[in-house]
Order: sequence, then structure tokens, then C-alpha cells
Amino acid sequence: MTEKSVFITGGTGGLGRAVVRAFTEAGYSTAATYRGPEEPREGVLALKADVLDAEAVESALRRAAEEFGSIRGLVNLVGGFGAGRLAETSDEDWERMMELNLRSSFIVTRAALRYLPDGGRIVNVGSASVVRRAPGVAAYVASKGGLMALTRSLANELRERRIAVNAVLPTIIDTPANRRAMPDADRSGWLLPEEVAEAILWLVDQRAGIVTGNLIELGR
Repeated sequence: MTEKSVFITGGTGGLGRAVVRAFTEAGYSTAATYRGPEEPREGVLALKADVLDAEAVESALRRAAEEFGSIRGLVNLVGGFGAGRLAETSDEDWERMMELNLRSSFIVTRAALRYLPDGGRIVNVGSASVVRRAPGVAAYVASKGGLMALTRSLANELRERRIAVNAVLPTIIDTPANRRAMPDADRSGWLLPEEVAEAILWLVDQRAGIVTGNLIELGR
């Protein structure tokens, strides 16, 4: 079994690239899923998969487990953002948020539990907007709130296996997508992807085993 091995979803996103880099530079055997034409960085087991497709997820996890002998850490990065008050939210927009921010992590985590050893780690990415009660993002906040509730419930469910389950709750991350969406915003308080990546890396580390069921807010 590879002690330092991790499976990351969304390895080519604005945050994903930083997380993949943090783990590879820390000596982890790293597998990362992606959907677009761009593959994760060299030295990573790149797995093209739609994380909403249970069969594709199972195939990707099996490949990673065969390559590494085990998957010690799971990092669920796939997600999406959508603004709009509840009265303005269409059925399609609501479902999209639930699919990207909640169902994706459910599908991947459910499958990964067959490959994670006792003492493994799971890290989800929530949002500080949930605890800060941000208005105008009803579907987004509901989906991320669901993920945060799932995180705490799963931490108790997996306590006997000593699998630590936590979520980081970042404020706005300085990614190309967020810059395009908010071109006139003051970015002085935005988080760097590398800063969020370091927090995630620490939560997967063996030394963080007693930290579980926590929703860790990240921000300035």
C-alpha cells in the first residue's frame, strides 16, 4: 500500500491545479480526474471521467487503486457556482447546483469507501458563504450546505474506521473564472489557490487524524 496516495476530482480547475501541485510536491502518488481537453500536470495519474457518472467514477478509482495499491486520501474538488435569488432560480439552475456541489461528492465518496483503508482521509470543499449567510445565491448555498451536512454525518459514520472527514470553507478564491465573473471586484481579500491547497494537504496528512467532522472556514 502506498501510504502517501490521493485521489482528487477536478484536477484541472483553478483550485484543482494548485491542489494537485501541492500533493505531488509533497511526495504523494496523485490521481486526478478531469473532463476538458487539458490534462493534469505531468507525473500525475490523469483519469478522464465525469464524476456524475457512477460507472466512470468506479473505473477511475479502480485504476488508481491498482496503480497505487490503495487510495489513502480523497479530495472532492468538483463544484460550480451560480448566483440568483430563490424567486429567480429555475429548476435547471437548482438541479445544476445540486448535481455539481452535492451529488458529485456523494457519488465519488460512496465509491471511494471501498478503496480507502482504515485511517484514511476525506476532504470536501464547502463555502464560507453558507456560514456567513450570503444573500442572492440560494441554490449555491443550499447545495454547499448539504455538502457540509454530509461531511459531518459521514465523519461520525466512519469514526470506527478512523477515517477523518472534514470540509474547508473558503471565501472567494483568486481563480481565472472568478476574475472573469467579477472583473471589478476588490481582490485584496481573495484567497490564493495555493493557500487553500495547503489547508487541504494538511487535512490529508497522517498528523491530522484527530481532526474530523470539522467545517474549517478559510478567509482573511
